Amino acid sequence: MSPQTKPGPKKKLVRVSEEYELSDVGDRIADKWEQSNPGGDCTLKQLRDEFNRAVLRSAMQRAGIELVPGEVEYAYEYLFNEDASFSDREDTRLRLERAGVDVDGVVGDFIKSPQTIHNYLRDVHGIEANKRKPADRSSTKEHLDHIKPLDRRYESVAKGVIQRLVSQGALDSADYDVSVECVVTNTETNESMYLMDVD
Repeated sequence: MSPQTKPGPKKKLVRVSEEYELSDVGDRIADKWEQSNPGGDCTLKQLRDEFNRAVLRSAMQRAGIELVPGEVEYAYEYLFNEDASFSDREDTRLRLERAGVDVDGVVGDFIKSPQTIHNYLRDVHGIEANKRKPADRSSTKEHLDHIKPLDRRYESVAKGVIQRLVSQGALDSADYDVSVECVVTNTETNESMYLMDVD
């Protein structure tokens, strides 16, 4: 895949990739996004984390750290994840700094927002966020079929509660319709949709 960058300032992902000699990471991210199923195999957040881990791995290798399996992943979680404890974050920072890693510089080069990945895919590779391999319709139907009995069960329970509230005088005596709809929201784009509308 040959990236076609739009005129203007160089994208941060491109600049950081060049700085850390990650020549193939952009193509790898674009290929993974394009080949994944919508809502399935990967998200923009996962691609952001993959890129950031590649940056951290390069920085650690440049400092001469002999990496063991899982070391980059743990270090990244402690440096980037806001839920990490203060002691874990500081221990990781001190260990990397002693080894010669410019931690502040590396963290500053991390991609913070998944939207940055989206913009890179769109502007450099010409890939829109919603243009990915179509999901298997038969598999999608099977997944949604698991939800329908739960909806019916919830409706039945809600109707029972309404009847009890009417008998207690908490609700007016009347006919009530109960409808259960599962709404999902993409936290990266803030778009919402009814789950049963997925096809």
